Amino acid sequence: MEISERTFGGRYFVVAITAIVIALIMWRLLERLDREIINAERAQFELRLSEIRSAILLMQASLVAKDDMALAVRYLGTNPMDWMEPGQDHYLGEISLEEASQMNNIKGKWVFDPERKEIAYLPNALRWRTEETDFGAQWLRYKVGAIWSEEAGADGQRHRIVKGLKLEPMQQAFWQQQAEQ
Repeated sequence: MEISERTFGGRYFVVAITAIVIALIMWRLLERLDREIINAERAQFELRLSEIRSAILLMQASLVAKDDMALAVRYLGTNPMDWMEPGQDHYLGEISLEEASQMNNIKGKWVFDPERKEIAYLPNALRWRTEETDFGAQWLRYKVGAIWSEEAGADGQRHRIVKGLKLEPMQQAFWQQQAEQ
C-alpha cells in the first residue's frame, strides 16, 4: 500500500488548522479569565470598603446610643481597622504609604498610614485610575471624616458640630472598564 504525498501533506494542513483553532480558543478563554479575576478583585475591594464603612457606622451608633456625639471629633482620622476583628489577612497594619510602596506583595492589601491618617488600598489590577502620588504607587486612599452641621449657640453665634462619621475618599478614583492596549 502506497501513501501519496498529497494525503500526507493534507494531514499537516489539518494539524495546523487544529492548532490554530485551539490557540484561538485558549486566547479567548485566557482573556475571559483575566476579566473575571479583575472583576473578583473589584468585588473584594468593594466588600472590604463596605466592611470599613460598617465599622464607622457602628462606632457612630455607639456614640449616639451613649449620647456622646460630641466625642466623635476624637475619631476623625483614626484607623477604622482598630474597630474590626484582628487578624484580617487583607490588612497589613500601620505603615506609611511610601514604605508600603517599596514592599513586595503589597498589591491587593490595605494599610493605614499614621502620618496621613488614611486607610489605603493598592489595587492588583491596573484598572483603577487615580491621581499619581509623589511616591508613584496609585493608592486608593480614604480617611475617617465628619458630617458637620452648623447650629446657633446660646451666644447667638453659629458653631460647627459633628453630626456623624463617614469614610471620605482622598482623591478621585474611577474604574476603567477596558484594559489599556
